[in-house]
Amino acid sequence: MFAATNLHSDFNNYCLDVFSKIRPSCTFLSINEYINNYSETSNFGICFHVNYLKTVERSYKILEKMSDLCDCSGQQFSPRDLNEAKKELMNSFEITLLGMGNPNYTCEDVYENVYNSDGELIRGLKLHTKEDAVHIEGTCVRKDIIIPGKYPIRKSASKTLAKNFLRNKTPLGKWVQFKLIPFRFKTLTVEKMILIGDSV
Repeated sequence: MFAATNLHSDFNNYCLDVFSKIRPSCTFLSINEYINNYSETSNFGICFHVNYLKTVERSYKILEKMSDLCDCSGQQFSPRDLNEAKKELMNSFEITLLGMGNPNYTCEDVYENVYNSDGELIRGLKLHTKEDAVHIEGTCVRKDIIIPGKYPIRKSASKTLAKNFLRNKTPLGKWVQFKLIPFRFKTLTVEKMILIGDSV
């Protein structure tokens, strides 16, 4: 296992060493054989140097222009559900843009920033301050499921289904977050550097 050393664990020091060599222009990384909490194993391509608030802003504008008479045929929700979902989503986006509801700021004391080869902040990458963990967020550009997961069966309310339907029509529909920990992924590749998930 990774042993704790000084301010960071060996794993976090290892991550810092890799990420500190990233060029400012780098925006893409891939994660191979990532295992989630439901035992699903997948490969991902992530655009990570993305501004979350700008993504919310773009998503808001897309919803704003969307017709209230969006086709609901074949869906498990009504036009009324869809219109209510649109209003609630737009309100949620407004709150986030006003700085009162950004979920990325709720754990600022738990994670620390990571900086690139020029000493600039890398958006979308943070290190956990007390655990072997890297927090990654950004836009998913590719997902390939290798081993399907065992997900619990949940029946969502019709308005929830409508919100998911609308969100998936915006950039936020592809927004993903990972808590990457040792032995739950095989490799992370960024530029030509490889971070190995089961050794330092």
